[in-house]
Amino acid sequence: MRFFVERTSEHNNRNPLANSARMVTTVNGRDKYDVRTCDEETYNTKFNRKWRSCGKDHCVLENGSIQRTVKSERDEYAITISSLGDLLEFIREVGCEVIINLDNPQPTLEIYDGYRE
Repeated sequence: MRFFVERTSEHNNRNPLANSARMVTTVNGRDKYDVRTCDEETYNTKFNRKWRSCGKDHCVLENGSIQRTVKSERDEYAITISSLGDLLEFIREVGCEVIINLDNPQPTLEIYDGYRE
């Protein structure tokens, strides 16, 4: 299964596995969910642009948040994990906790190497 990989501490376009021997695939423009904890009217006022002006599949979630699918604007990096053993080996290799995020159209492994809210 293919997983996108990102680091909590990286907010730029660098390969999160630059020091790894793993085969890393670079992808640009993958679909990602954009979720906001407000309604459309609040978003439109706060950001001075229409929520529906970009993205697709706009909807309101059960908790009242709004969601849309957008294309990523930066390169992203993916690896293939074939088994649970391979996943555990990956976690040992990075030496940090790993958050498995299944909320996006494609699963993501976040290397938790820094603080985030």
